[in-house]
Amino acid sequence: MSYIKGFTLMELIVVIAMMAVIASMVFLSFFRFGEGQVLKSDVSTVASFFEEAKISTQASKDASRYGVLFSEEGVILFKGESYNTSLEIKNHTFHRSVRMSDINLTEGRNEIVFKRLSGEADNEGEIILSDDGGNSITIKFHYTGIVEVI
Repeated sequence: MSYIKGFTLMELIVVIAMMAVIASMVFLSFFRFGEGQVLKSDVSTVASFFEEAKISTQASKDASRYGVLFSEEGVILFKGESYNTSLEIKNHTFHRSVRMSDINLTEGRNEIVFKRLSGEADNEGEIILSDDGGNSITIKFHYTGIVEVI
């Protein structure tokens, strides 16, 4: 009596189903990892715009003050006493999965401008960036010119 060696259709379906489950778990973990990295990248950009405005003002670059404007879509580094589109230096739009969920600055404006030489800010407060995955990061800005990521 001879037997034909091989796999049954049921065994192949079970193996394919297991591979599909494993592949979906790997895909989801990479997707969630990517979302967290995008949020961290946007937070880093906000902090770097803040620091660049402070340093440029302290150095009296072009004998001017510099500031940062915050909006739900992104941040803008600008030159001058207050935001003016003609004096915009850099503009960063947040990733499509990231949004500014809260802007809470003490002076009622959505911008922070630095004082020449001292580097002190004319406004303080915090903003919260959130992503579609439910993660959020708070960035605090102090009058002393210090930025703190929480």
